[in-house]
Amino acid sequence: KSLAAAMGEHPDVFPKLYVNMIRAGEAGGILDSTLRYLVDYLENSLALKEEVKSALVYPVILTVVAGLSLIVLFVYVIPRFASMFNDVGQALPWITRVVLGSSEFLREYGWVLLILLLVATAGGARYVSTPMGKAEWDRFCLRLFLVGDLVKKFETARFARTLSSLLKGGVPLLQALGTVQGVIGNRLLANAISQVQVRVREGKGMARPLGESGLFPPLALNMIAVGEETGRLEGMLADVAAHYDQEVKRTTKRMTSILGPALILGMAVVIGVVVISMLLAIFSINDLPF
Repeated sequence: KSLAAAMGEHPDVFPKLYVNMIRAGEAGGILDSTLRYLVDYLENSLALKEEVKSALVYPVILTVVAGLSLIVLFVYVIPRFASMFNDVGQALPWITRVVLGSSEFLREYGWVLLILLLVATAGGARYVSTPMGKAEWDRFCLRLFLVGDLVKKFETARFARTLSSLLKGGVPLLQALGTVQGVIGNRLLANAISQVQVRVREGKGMARPLGESGLFPPLALNMIAVGEETGRLEGMLADVAAHYDQEVKRTTKRMTSILGPALILGMAVVIGVVVISMLLAIFSINDLPF
């Protein structure tokens, strides 16, 4: 058996992308070059994913710490003040009553909220696993502020890198587009590539149908169009991938630079409201001007 045929018998280990590239390399007598292209593709893809994950670690940790801190504040700290104010029996400012009421609600019904959250999360995950739910989730992600832009750039880089690697490996364009469609994570973008495949089969180019989807960045479309016109599509796709790799890194840094201060500011506002409400209550009890 050929290497591609042997790998094709283990789809759980070797994705369709690998098998198609190696099969084309074997057919064209350029297996050594194809394997180098595949290694470069995997290294670049892994490096980009790891950089994005590393950049998002800080906001995730900050979110968890902020959430736990607020839970401790409302469940354990504020109730101590509540017992003191109840012993006095004096009317409290409205903001203090709101804070104390929120604390009491969390203590009494926090477990209900937790169960509802778990049920909603499980139900949402189950819905997203369906074709319709996956499409709706992908559409929602594309509409999110900053996140949508990041998804488009990330998938554009993945599309360009994968297609470039397949073409360099000797895979025909139509077959390469079919393989790329299975690699793209966002279903809306994958469906757009499916339409491109239809148009290419009709003898038309890639750039125009990609542009008609409205999901790919204009610069990428212009670069692909130039690559088609000059016969340098493989090289231009590699340039598109390199450019949007850098764009993904910049967008990720921009997101983290916004999310970090925003989370800290939000937590500071909540703590500030709690402190002010407690001070107002103490001053009202002591009948001191504020």
